[in-house]
Amino acid sequence: MQDIKSKIEKIIQRNTKNEYIIDFSFLEGLVPKKFKKLKYGITIGIKLDDRIVDDIASGPTLEYAEHYHQLNTTLNKIAGNTKNMLKRQGYEAEVIKSTLRTKEEKKYPNYFKTLAVEFPHKTAATRSGLGWIGKSALFISYEFGPRVRLVTVLTNKSLDCGQPIKTGLCGTCDICIKKCPAKASNGRTWTAGMKREDFYDAHKCRETAKELSMVRMGIDEIMCGICIAACPIGKREGG
Repeated sequence: MQDIKSKIEKIIQRNTKNEYIIDFSFLEGLVPKKFKKLKYGITIGIKLDDRIVDDIASGPTLEYAEHYHQLNTTLNKIAGNTKNMLKRQGYEAEVIKSTLRTKEEKKYPNYFKTLAVEFPHKTAATRSGLGWIGKSALFISYEFGPRVRLVTVLTNKSLDCGQPIKTGLCGTCDICIKKCPAKASNGRTWTAGMKREDFYDAHKCRETAKELSMVRMGIDEIMCGICIAACPIGKREGG
């Protein structure tokens, strides 16, 4: 009988030719109350295009914005198909969709106070052992660095989970901090359970990203990506 990871990988491969990562996490006590029965997480990540990311070293481009949203759409489709597959097998499952678009944020009034979502993809991703949180609050995967978009599926199906990563592995590197136009990071190393505001100011990031999106692309978006392009982990040679 085909294992669950192989089945999900087939779903991924039917929907994208991009490289990807996938692993599982145990999330008891970490998910919202309405999902408390869903103790396991499936993290799926699709790699961003290196050329497009290299081109945002000074700020976002329209090509990057299109690529970003296209990958989110693909991830949500993959996650939806994964949920349906689990349900056909008799399990419960729910999708935590990829990043909200600016126009969708108005549906969640408390979001503007904290800029925190109901359940962060980074929690499942770090608990699965796929990577850690960097000094600019990016998820840094071992395989692709921050050049990856994520989606999460929660389920009550017991899964063979990865080993959680509990601290950042950026060491003394501070390239993203120096490149950040918002100066949003204070340079502290992330540890599991640490509040984001203790090492990163998401409001500064948002304000600057909104300005950059309008100046560089002429659109009302919250998009930057400079730290993604700057990070040496996952960066191609000559990029």
